[in-house]
Amino acid sequence: MHDLYKTTVAAVEALLPVLKEMGYSFVTIDEMAELKGGYENIPGYVDIN
Repeated sequence: MHDLYKTTVAAVEALLPVLKEMGYSFVTIDEMAELKGGYENIPGYVDIN
């Protein structure tokens, strides 16, 4: 997500605590790639090089 709009920031601030309480965890894309063994193992990943 990007913080281009104040409404996005407000929504994320409201949603993150609720989702965390539900058991979700949050990681960066780089952390996700490392956990999955590389970017190519992330669903939807497209190599543009």
